[in-house]
Amino acid sequence: MEKSDKRNSSKSRHSMRNGVVCVWVVVVLLLLVTPVGLALDMGKVILVANQLQNAADAAALAGARIVKVSQDQARQNAMNIALENFADGQSVQLASNQSNNPDGDIVVGRYDLKTHIFTQPLRQLPMP
Repeated sequence: MEKSDKRNSSKSRHSMRNGVVCVWVVVVLLLLVTPVGLALDMGKVILVANQLQNAADAAALAGARIVKVSQDQARQNAMNIALENFADGQSVQLASNQSNNPDGDIVVGRYDLKTHIFTQPLRQLPMP
């Protein structure tokens, strides 16, 4: 075998190794970047969930302060406070749910502290 043949086969093996190394580098980078991306996404999901919970809590408190005086005003206060809160960079919007549907955004009712049961009336609550 001549020297040039040995050099060519040596270069060929070296090129194949470089190709395999490139593949391994890409695989390892993907394995490292994927968990980082998932962690960032989960962090954003948790942040937005907390922002939505804070908006819901603030709206509930704003409505609860005046619900005995006026249910309509309580609904309006809840919607106004929700609009002042942001989740994922957008203001939180609540539907008034005038029909008091149990699946609605704002549901007016009474909570019994002893039994821990929330009941919603089908009509306006009477003034105390």
